Amino acid sequence: MVRATEGGGRGHRYHPLVMVTERAVRTERAAVAERLGRALRLLRSPLVVDVALVVALTALAVASEIGVVAPAAAPDEFVPGDTEIVVRALALTGPLLLRRRFPCAVLAISAAHFVVYWAVGLAHEVVAWLVVGVAVFSAAAYGVPRWARVWVAAASVTTTLGLLAKTVVVGGAAPVQVVVFAANNALPYVLGWSLGLMTRRLREGRAELEERNRELGRERERNTRRAVLEERVHIARELHDVVAHHVAVMGIQAGVAHRLFDAEPAEARAAVAAVQAGSRQVITELQQLLGMLREHDDAGRPGREPAPGLDQLPDLVASVRRAGLPVELVVLGGPAGPGLELSAFRIVQEALTNSLKHAGAAAATVTVRCVDGAVEVEVLDDGRGPAAAPGRGRGLTGMRERVGLHGGRLEVGARAGGGFRVHAVLGRP
Repeated sequence: MVRATEGGGRGHRYHPLVMVTERAVRTERAAVAERLGRALRLLRSPLVVDVALVVALTALAVASEIGVVAPAAAPDEFVPGDTEIVVRALALTGPLLLRRRFPCAVLAISAAHFVVYWAVGLAHEVVAWLVVGVAVFSAAAYGVPRWARVWVAAASVTTTLGLLAKTVVVGGAAPVQVVVFAANNALPYVLGWSLGLMTRRLREGRAELEERNRELGRERERNTRRAVLEERVHIARELHDVVAHHVAVMGIQAGVAHRLFDAEPAEARAAVAAVQAGSRQVITELQQLLGMLREHDDAGRPGREPAPGLDQLPDLVASVRRAGLPVELVVLGGPAGPGLELSAFRIVQEALTNSLKHAGAAAATVTVRCVDGAVEVEVLDDGRGPAAAPGRGRGLTGMRERVGLHGGRLEVGARAGGGFRVHAVLGRP
């Protein structure tokens, strides 16, 4: 390959003219390949195959008539001229052009021509056997199976009777000759029918395989769409849980800072610091969530941080306390699976966020129990509860989805003595 150097030691690169030439060569190769593909598809088309078959059989019929049948004719036997030979050959082979569309009709015409050939004394015409064999093959391969069997049987009986009438009644052939002629007559039917059935089964098997592949492709597309939809729901749920909690806490703390800015500057600064810490926390969790969308970061290291679990509940409760809601946390039992702990953490986070957002709650209690691979979460507050009816908010919908992932159950609603209760069981204890 010719290369041009530029910039001394800065390396080598292709000269623009060489690049243009290579693109032209690739384009020309692609065009040639496309033309060859079209030519091959045209050569494999059924019409081209049938035309080539008819041309070949017609040429063979004409050659055999002139080279075999005419020299073997008796002195008193009629020998057709060249024009009549060509017309007879075309009449014999021409119907094969319609063998795929009307296979049984073509078989009937071919069998009739076969009987006529024997009737007029052209007993040496081997092409008649070939044409009948192709017609039988076509009936077995392309015809309606029930009608194909009927027509093949009828054609076989007709040609056999015509053969017997010619050789026994008229020609006075010996029994051995009759058996040989009958065997020769049965040969195109046996071979044609066997090959035709094999072709039909192969075609039907290929069609079934193609349909199965198309169904697998459709199923694969459905699974892909379902996976994308589930991933979108998962991302939306995580975004809601992460952003809603931290934004709610930051909003409350910003309001506290605004009210105490003049009266108690120290408390106001503490609230602003809490807002700042909350903003850093939400950015961290958003980055963690975005890391779920990529397998590795730019350095090739895993792009996901550990998901929050029950060990981070104290930090969550502390942030809620700083926002002004007293919370008591009780965690009983050992650790659970990462999926269960993440869902339990998000449910507690959403429940405490609702307690903060809907105001009036004086205190809240969070109880988490881990027993036999299951996690039970209960969040109680003594406030007024959410303004909206239970189940209409995105947060409660997210809770139900998380509980459903683990085959658990969820109960939310107002308490009899006032306040609100969220009770979730993840997994099956």
